[in-house]
Amino acid sequence: MKKILLFMIALIVIYPLSAFSLETRQDTDDTETLFGSGEITHGGYGAPELKLTQIQGEMGLLVGGRGGWIINSTFSIGGGGYGLVTSHKISNYKPPFDTAAYLRVGYGGIFFEYINSSNKLIHFTVNTLIGAGGASYTRSIYRVLRTKTSWVHQLI
Repeated sequence: MKKILLFMIALIVIYPLSAFSLETRQDTDDTETLFGSGEITHGGYGAPELKLTQIQGEMGLLVGGRGGWIINSTFSIGGGGYGLVTSHKISNYKPPFDTAAYLRVGYGGIFFEYINSSNKLIHFTVNTLIGAGGASYTRSIYRVLRTKTSWVHQLI
C-alpha cells in the first residue's frame, strides 16, 4: 500500500511538469461571430492521467492518458485510454482454476471536449469519452507475466 501511495504522489508531482501545450492563439479584434473571425487557430496537447474508482469497496487506481487537437481554443477532439493498475480479488466467483481470481480492466476511445473561457486563468471544460473497454480475470498478474500461457478468461 505504501508503494502505491508513493507512486501516486510521484505521478501527481510529475503530471503538471509532463503535460504540454502547443496551442496557438491569435486575438486580432473583439468581433464575435458564430464560428470565429474566419481564421481557425489550432494546437494540441497530451498528458498522463490518474483516476480513482471504487471496486468491491476498495480503492482502485486507473492510469492512462489522453491527447487532443484543440480548435479555436474552445473545442478539442482526441483519444484516451486507461487501465486498472491495482490488484482486486474477485469475490463470490469460483474460477475454473484452484487459485483466486483477480480483476483486470481497461478502456479507451475518442473524446470530445468543450473549453469555456480558455483565455481565463480559471475555467472549466465539459467532455465525454465514447469508446469500448474490457474486463477479465487472471490467476495473478505476476503469474501471467511469467508464463507464456495466457490464463485470461472473459467475464460473463
